[in-house]
Amino acid sequence: MKNSINKFVFAILFVLLSLNFSIANEPAYHLSAQNIKYVSANSLEFEIYLRNTGKSDLRYAMGQYCFEFEPKIANGGTLTYSIVNSGLSQELIPKNPMVDGNILRLASNMPPSEMEDLPLINRKSPGTLVARMKLTTSQDKFAETELNLICRLGPGNPMTKVCCYNDSRLVEAVSLEIPETDNIISESLTENILPKEFLLYNNYPNPFNPSTTIKFDLPVESNVNLSIFDITGREISVLVNDKLSAGTHEYKWNAAQLSSGIYFYKIKTESYSKVMKMLLVK
Repeated sequence: MKNSINKFVFAILFVLLSLNFSIANEPAYHLSAQNIKYVSANSLEFEIYLRNTGKSDLRYAMGQYCFEFEPKIANGGTLTYSIVNSGLSQELIPKNPMVDGNILRLASNMPPSEMEDLPLINRKSPGTLVARMKLTTSQDKFAETELNLICRLGPGNPMTKVCCYNDSRLVEAVSLEIPETDNIISESLTENILPKEFLLYNNYPNPFNPSTTIKFDLPVESNVNLSIFDITGREISVLVNDKLSAGTHEYKWNAAQLSSGIYFYKIKTESYSKVMKMLLVK
């Protein structure tokens, strides 16, 4: 009888250890919503990052992303949710951003036709940029309340799901860590509406193929020229040459017709000028 009990206990322990080992080795990710920033009184942006926290390499294939939020931030207006840009190729970018009650939803892209060329999910923080999102209210400004983003991981739908190509098969990754969010506090509303200085950001993604986004801050209304140059210094594209309002602006540049190499982008205003380098890789 004693031997039977010992065998039963051993069997239970074996199952539990096997289960823990299996979970520990599942493809795993960490999701975060970062860099939440007001770009105007009634519009804010944030970035969704995905980081590989498993033991094996993961190639991104599909994903849908759902965040609960505080709907009172709409201030009685209608909310619009949209994608600004992404670090993923066009076929991998999530689709159909929408506001569903107190949930911000991004539907999954279609399964890609070629699995072998899928991008690796970055292990380094913050990870791979899934999408930079914009949330806008039809009112003149947001309510003075926190956004309170919380990632929905289930079990109820809709929920966040991420599928990756791992060991020659398509698998659903799991989140083994509590997702992070950077909440907006109401006191930051007036402080973050306008930039405090001129600033030209690093383009993203970089290296890129075939398009990249260039972003800059204007603390005051300015005449802005934003141009692209090749390695010889020849101007090949003018993205903007106009008077722009104070705030954060961004422009996408498509280099599909150009060859791989180093290119430069230059911003010039009445009181600010800067040149930065970028790399096109095909």
